[in-house]
Amino acid sequence: MELERDRPFILWRQVWGLAALLSAAMLSWMIYSLYQPKILHNLGFINLAVWLSILQGLLGALLEPIVGGLADRFQYRLGSRLPLITAGVTLTGLIFVGTALLLQWTIPTELRWLVPILMTLWVMSMIVFRGPVVGLLRQAAPLAQLPQANVVLTMVFGLIGAAAPLLTNLLNHFGASIAFVTGAIALTLGATIFYKVTPSGTLFSEPTSAPSPVSRRQIVLLLSLGFGVGLIINLLLRSFPQILHLQIPNINADWLTTLILFVSALVAIPMAAFAAKLGVKPLMRLGLGITLICFAGLQIPTTSPCFFAAIALLAGIAFGMIFESQIPLALSYLPANRSGLSTGLYFGGIGAATTVQSILLQQEILKFSPDALSNAIDLEFHLALTAIALAFLSLSTPLRSR
Repeated sequence: MELERDRPFILWRQVWGLAALLSAAMLSWMIYSLYQPKILHNLGFINLAVWLSILQGLLGALLEPIVGGLADRFQYRLGSRLPLITAGVTLTGLIFVGTALLLQWTIPTELRWLVPILMTLWVMSMIVFRGPVVGLLRQAAPLAQLPQANVVLTMVFGLIGAAAPLLTNLLNHFGASIAFVTGAIALTLGATIFYKVTPSGTLFSEPTSAPSPVSRRQIVLLLSLGFGVGLIINLLLRSFPQILHLQIPNINADWLTTLILFVSALVAIPMAAFAAKLGVKPLMRLGLGITLICFAGLQIPTTSPCFFAAIALLAGIAFGMIFESQIPLALSYLPANRSGLSTGLYFGGIGAATTVQSILLQQEILKFSPDALSNAIDLEFHLALTAIALAFLSLSTPLRSR
């Protein structure tokens, strides 16, 4: 069998197909995040939502690399990763529909545990297809042009994420059952577009050699990079806006997150041009460096709204740099026939970082209140410094020992 080869040009239709499916996954995740705490609270599981978020991070850390490796095996044995993706998308949609039907009835006390079990299974089914879908970007574009192809995913993520406050208000108006059905329909439409632009026997359905061996060093470096960058992403999107909100009380934290994501979408194209010219590693290093400047800026004793607005814009640019470079960078660490494992290890590191952030919030080590503002800023800065140091170390270490 032949080894997967780089294509000489970007297959844009297939890239947009990937974006359509990942957009549907984002909307589904938005619905889940909106209603999960409310549903659990109504069923009497007062503190379970936080513990489930910790469990979800752990599931990501453990399952993402396994699923990624399995996707590569599917490619080798069956000539395609699509069967695994199909199974994950189908299961995710079915669980959403099942949850919607379940919520239409008064759930007996002895059966209420079905709901958190279904939620956990839903997260696992998302893991089954999300990483392998992102890994398919390696087949849709040559390695040198991955940043240009990834512009589509960066812009889609930024724009949908920026619209989250508006979308959540709309979904909240519908109610849980209709929202879950909407998520299932969105997944169906996204999958339909994805398969429509992916004719059988062409892209994503080609023979490969057996998955190439991977060294322990490569595994550790990808996990470390994912953990460091994942912690930065969590800090930028979950903690940074909360601290800015305490500095600028008139602006809601959700709208500050919207600003960061919207700016990241706007800078995606120039950042891709930067990466094409100088490489994804310099772009990632620059994004991490600007992030550290943003967190250091929070320690400056000022109450100027203009200063904090500038910090938020700078954070958006930094996030755009990081998001634009992360997938091409992760996919460059391993051979093309291990693209599933590449994204699996990287997302596994992000899952571990999400777990750490959730534990800090659950244990109230990281608190967002006017009384604890100074401690929160100091802790955020040191967490960012540690994460950036780990990411820089991963970026600077050779993939192979001399």
